Amino acid sequence: MKQSLHVDLLSSSTASSFVHVAVLDLSYDDAKRTGRLRTREDLHEAIVHGAVKRARPKAMTVCAALIGLLPILWSMGAGADVMKRIAAPMVGGLGTSFALEMLVYPQSIYCGAVVV
Repeated sequence: MKQSLHVDLLSSSTASSFVHVAVLDLSYDDAKRTGRLRTREDLHEAIVHGAVKRARPKAMTVCAALIGLLPILWSMGAGADVMKRIAAPMVGGLGTSFALEMLVYPQSIYCGAVVV
């Protein structure tokens, strides 16, 4: 059971990360294709534009999952101790995934594009 939980968390985060990086890449390619990529500020604007497109769907996904998991963390009934052990890493994974997608991925795309 522990291994399937890790696989579920990993697959959910990986799929969401692929979509986020694809949107950032499409935003970068669109700006490059239309000739709006002349300075570093233009690059920053293109990446922010792509990140903003993904911010609301990611926030909605994280909020919906948290709304479902928080009652499990506060439960006191039979089996609550087992469910808390399952829900706690999922809450941490959701927070980490949100931070990675909103803070780290746009910055890494920016650094990679500046080097190239």
